[in-house]
Amino acid sequence: MNNLIYKHIIIYMNYSFIIKNNKLFTVLKKTGYYKNYGFIETNLINTPTIKQHYIKPFFQGSGYGTSLLNYTEDLIFKEYNIINLDMWCIEKEYNKNLNYYLKNGYNTYNCFNRYNTVSKVDKYNNIYYQILLNKIKP
Repeated sequence: MNNLIYKHIIIYMNYSFIIKNNKLFTVLKKTGYYKNYGFIETNLINTPTIKQHYIKPFFQGSGYGTSLLNYTEDLIFKEYNIINLDMWCIEKEYNKNLNYYLKNGYNTYNCFNRYNTVSKVDKYNNIYYQILLNKIKP
């Protein structure tokens, strides 16, 4: 259990995880509630690779995502020495997301930025860019 201070209130958080079909799912919940505040999906085949990291919008910027990321990294680093991150994000969020992971100790292993990385377009003409990073066990 972890305590987070949010708007001068201490919130008791529970972390849980499940491994299924070579994937690790870590979830952040408020103690005593079934609602999820966010999750991380990690593919465990070969090198562990974080594929999704989601925190509900209301709780973004309050430390929930970093707390869940740290919990996930602690679990993975018990068995592995490196974590890859391979995620897609919408164009307007690219720099914010990239800087978030760089601030949390991830490194670029391919010299991509939003102008030379792989991109894709959805049916609504939203442009998505790929973020490829890794983190080595401290």
